[in-house]
Amino acid sequence: CSWEPAQLLREAVRREKGLSVISSLLRMSNDSVVRSIAVCLRNLASDVKNKELLGQNALNNLVKRLPGGEGADGITDMTIGAIISTILELVTSSPETARLLKAQGGIPRLVDISRSTDVYSGQCVHVSNRVLAACWEIRDLRKTLKHEGWNIGMLQRLPPPDRTDGLEYDES
Repeated sequence: CSWEPAQLLREAVRREKGLSVISSLLRMSNDSVVRSIAVCLRNLASDVKNKELLGQNALNNLVKRLPGGEGADGITDMTIGAIISTILELVTSSPETARLLKAQGGIPRLVDISRSTDVYSGQCVHVSNRVLAACWEIRDLRKTLKHEGWNIGMLQRLPPPDRTDGLEYDES
């Protein structure tokens, strides 16, 4: 958001060392707090410097909250969607953060979500596919993933054609 008061607030949070305090709240066990913090971090990440700092410092806590992580117990589908959306914001146009996502084990967890259309909402599946596509777009990360045996077909799965979530998919 380019609204000046929002920009000033994002900058003030960073200056006052608020990013690490807010990020640490991801470790709480309350689902609604984790969801609110994930949305807050996504909004703070629209500032370039915040995005860089959050990619270095908050990504690990976000990945841990994904299904399959040590902090994933009791997390609802809505919270998983908020976490994945925040990861998408951090990974987009940030090769370093995408590499960190891979190093922290986020890729296999996102693949599991993207393949589990019967378990997760259409939003979770769609956004996890977008994160995986953003990672695949980074040339050196794509080479590493290919070397490890991944391919685009393994990373992304098109939803069944009878989906009724309102999203349109290009099946070509």
